[in-house]
Amino acid sequence: MDTGKVIDVDVLSKYCTCKNKKNHETSCKSNFRGSSGMMEVKGACNIFKRSLTFHNARYTKYLGDGDFKAFEAIAKENIYEDEFQVEKLECIDHVMKRMGRDFED
Repeated sequence: MDTGKVIDVDVLSKYCTCKNKKNHETSCKSNFRGSSGMMEVKGACNIFKRSLTFHNARYTKYLGDGDFKAFEAIAKENIYEDEFQVEKLECIDHVMKRMGRDFED
């Protein structure tokens, strides 16, 4: 983020420090309920959904960590309707890991 190349981020947390768990304080840091795997899905969908509002842009490529859940959710949401289809890119490190080989520089 310090490079200026990051234009959007969505921070989700399940961690709650409130003393009374049933009546969360207004400053509670917890803003997500569900599995950790679904947290990535929710964050990715949030970023894609607000791309037009925040940046007047459409994200056409998705670079993920090899897990298809977030990409599948974005594709299913059909966020940009049929105007643009989001393409999934593969991180070379994750591809090499799944193939059982180490990737060295």
